[in-house]
Amino acid sequence: MQNLNKLVELKDRLLGLFVQKEQEVTAALTTLLSGEPCIFIGPPGTAKTMLIETLAKSISASYFYYLLTRFTEPDEIIGPLDISKLREGVYERIVKHKLPDSDIVFLDEIFKASSAIRNILLDIILNKRFYTGIEYKPIKLLAFYCASNEISTDSEDQAIYDRMLIRTFTKYVSDDAIPDLLETGIKFEINKDISPILDKQDLLVFQKEVLNKLEEWYLLYR
Repeated sequence: MQNLNKLVELKDRLLGLFVQKEQEVTAALTTLLSGEPCIFIGPPGTAKTMLIETLAKSISASYFYYLLTRFTEPDEIIGPLDISKLREGVYERIVKHKLPDSDIVFLDEIFKASSAIRNILLDIILNKRFYTGIEYKPIKLLAFYCASNEISTDSEDQAIYDRMLIRTFTKYVSDDAIPDLLETGIKFEINKDISPILDKQDLLVFQKEVLNKLEEWYLLYR
């Protein structure tokens, strides 16, 4: 696989910064390679957000983060209507720096989103497209992450949860790992600048090679 050393370097960086997070790092990298959506479930303070933000900073690709609440409006996620164009009779959204314009997406507290947001996200996750109001437009999404403090018991959330093929449950570090946690935390504060290791093209190459390998295995074992 091309640029494998870069992937190893990225994994080593994340494992070095996040104590006792081997499972979470593996899940995050699996999503990068496969393009399948991932959910992190665990209590507050288990580094879910920091892990994905560090991962995103390690990749030269566009990134979108949003903390969802039941008051979040669709415009906050997929972009507001372009009023100037609407006056000309053109229905168009301003998607720059919003989810449809991003390669890597991380949505926190996904189960707190409204029904409208959930429906939009399900279509985005399943079909990599979004509805502008008059038509569907494809998006360039390469990696989709989300997080929640707990699994939702709401039946409306089941479709979203079922589509999260990569799932990992986060927990607090053990007591004997607290010294290591403090040490890495200090290093993290001292070296806040995270330089990219991979770029978008690397990501596309990895995903294509993984897909080709899966197709080979399917043909071999079907």
